[in-house]
Amino acid sequence: MRLLLFLVGLISFTAQADALTDPQLVAVQFFEHFNDENLEGLEETTAQPFTYNINGKVTQYNSIVDAINFDGLRKSGWAYSGINDNELLVIVEEKLATVSINFSRYNDQGIAYDTENVIYQLAKVEGVWKIMTATIAGDITLGE
Repeated sequence: MRLLLFLVGLISFTAQADALTDPQLVAVQFFEHFNDENLEGLEETTAQPFTYNINGKVTQYNSIVDAINFDGLRKSGWAYSGINDNELLVIVEEKLATVSINFSRYNDQGIAYDTENVIYQLAKVEGVWKIMTATIAGDITLGE
């Protein structure tokens, strides 16, 4: 039954992905690179410097790579993350955008152990959408 629900959710998200805007697709790519632990891909989807605002603590990093510790994330129980909802909040003259993502973190048994909302601020940098800032109200770890 769980497999059936997962497949239905995956199919509906895939169908929804066809209608996503470019900024929303960048957020999807970010999650794909994150799950693959692809540091180069993460850098391609984010601006340098990159800013995280997590639970009111604002930290600016030279690169997203400086923010994330995958070994620490795995030790915290993380195996992968999945997007539950992807919503474009605003787009300004094809230069700035705000995207809201509801996502869950899953352990290696496929059980969601944390669900959060993240707001991504994006800007077009040399014609390419890049995530500049990620704001998460909850207290979530980046593996530090």
